[in-house]
Amino acid sequence: MIEFVAYGKPRTKGSTTSFVSKHGKIITKDAAGTPGLVWEQGVASAALVAREKAGGRIAPHQPVGVHVIFYQPRNKTDFGTGRNAHRLKPSAPRYPATRPDVDKYLRRVLDALSGVLYADDGQVVTVSAEKRWGDPARAEIKVWVVPSVAEDGQRTLEQLALSA
Repeated sequence: MIEFVAYGKPRTKGSTTSFVSKHGKIITKDAAGTPGLVWEQGVASAALVAREKAGGRIAPHQPVGVHVIFYQPRNKTDFGTGRNAHRLKPSAPRYPATRPDVDKYLRRVLDALSGVLYADDGQVVTVSAEKRWGDPARAEIKVWVVPSVAEDGQRTLEQLALSA
């Protein structure tokens, strides 16, 4: 398993905008713009350091699992005022159940890890992601090779068919 933390405000990857330049070339831009690309590069850099510590990249044929917890600071309005400025209001939400969507955060991370921890994000066969409150803003990321049924000590469907 490869585990690491990417610090900074998580950015989404989702919508793109395409247009024709004055020279007739089609240009596609990421809706998150430069901050999204900068955060993606930060995730890739943190993954590269973790990869070196773990001993290398995952082979292109291996299935991959990914778990990410995205942390974002609470809004100032979640806290009291005056002498209660450090206390959460009883009405403060337990989770950041607002936009941006967790799947768009996850898309940015999966793309950032492609070519760094695994060859292509098509290798990812299982994912889980969470949004939580936390300071500093960051993403805690775990990546692992998903064992095959045979590696789990169980018989594969092919083995079952041959024994029938």
